Amino acid sequence: MIRLRRPSWPSGILEHAAARVDQEEAMIDLEGTRNVSIGGNVYHVKVRRKSDSAWVAMGEFEGEVLTAEATSREAAVKRWREMAEPKSKNAKRGAKT
Repeated sequence: MIRLRRPSWPSGILEHAAARVDQEEAMIDLEGTRNVSIGGNVYHVKVRRKSDSAWVAMGEFEGEVLTAEATSREAAVKRWREMAEPKSKNAKRGAKT
């Protein structure tokens, strides 16, 4: 006869682990690629969660990788766009002269 042993970890650890997995899956769902349109061109910006209070948006704009960090996903994408737009305007001015 096989005798089963009771697990040695504290009670509630499985519930805690399951909740943690659910949180990580929720974070993964929020991460991904955003399409940002600047000057008629669409750029693919990858957004990921760096920590509980920091998000990072990273993407290539005219051959240069731009990285922006903020406290929310949308704010990180907005900062990335703000970094790229002045570069776009400068490039247009240089082409006209």
